[in-house]
Amino acid sequence: MEKSEKTFKNFNYLPQLDVKTVIRLFTKAIKGYNEKGGLTLNQGGGHMSVIISDSPNGRVCVSENVVKDIVKSAAKFIEGVEKVKKINISIYKEEMIVNLLIICGNNAFVKKSIEDIQNSLKIQIRKRLGISVSRVNVTI
Repeated sequence: MEKSEKTFKNFNYLPQLDVKTVIRLFTKAIKGYNEKGGLTLNQGGGHMSVIISDSPNGRVCVSENVVKDIVKSAAKFIEGVEKVKKINISIYKEEMIVNLLIICGNNAFVKKSIEDIQNSLKIQIRKRLGISVSRVNVTI
């Protein structure tokens, strides 16, 4: 009993981790995903996820919904983008491709809004998940 109590006490620090620390640790854990099988899609049970690591230590999967939430979150801060209507995630040659259907405001500078959302999504997905995005295709 004492041994398990000590083990449990060792994990008391976990709730005190801030989001940046969790992301940093997660990114470190998956840093070598390209060397360990690369990105693949897992489409089991009606849910799609991106397998970013498959090693003897285990498999790391990120739900497609997590990627979509990151896309929606990043799009909120892009001037001129009113709404993201549709998001499609695909994997081609070990890299992620994001396809978007967006609605821009009447006074939007469309070209700038598209460039901003493309750059932002590539940065945010890489920063948050450690996944490289090769293309962000945008339809208005």
